[in-house]
Amino acid sequence: MRTAGQAIPESAPLRAFVARWICLRLRSGRRSDSGVHQAGEVHQRIFRGKQHADKGSVGSIDFSPDPQQKYLFVSDIMNNVVWILNRNDGSVAGRFGGMGHSGGLFHWLNVATMDSRGNVYTGEVETGKRVQKFVPTN
Repeated sequence: MRTAGQAIPESAPLRAFVARWICLRLRSGRRSDSGVHQAGEVHQRIFRGKQHADKGSVGSIDFSPDPQQKYLFVSDIMNNVVWILNRNDGSVAGRFGGMGHSGGLFHWLNVATMDSRGNVYTGEVETGKRVQKFVPTN
C-alpha cells in the first residue's frame, strides 16, 4: 500500500488510480481509437510523469486536428508544460511551456485544447487565472 506523496515505481502496474482527468476531448469520427471507448472502457494507457504520486500530472488530453489525430496534447499541471505525444506509442514528440508568469509560461496549467486550425489554447487555475493562445508557425 502506498501512502500520499510516495512515488509510483516505474515497473508498478496501476490497478486503480486516484488522479482525475479534468478533460478528455473525443473528436468526432475517431472515438473508438481515442484510448477510451465511448462506453468508458480503457483500451490503451500512456504513462507520463509517473513520479507525481500526489494528484497525478494530467490536467487535460486533446488530439491534434489532423485526420489521423497523430498527436496527443497533454497539459501537465505539476510541471507546467504541454506535452506533445505520439498517439501510437506515447513517445514525446515535443513540449512547450514551463513554470512562470510571463507569456508562454504557465502557473498551474490546467487545460490545453486545440481548434481545427491547430491553435492551442491553455487555461491556468489558482493564481495563474488566464488563458493563452499559441498559433502554429508552419
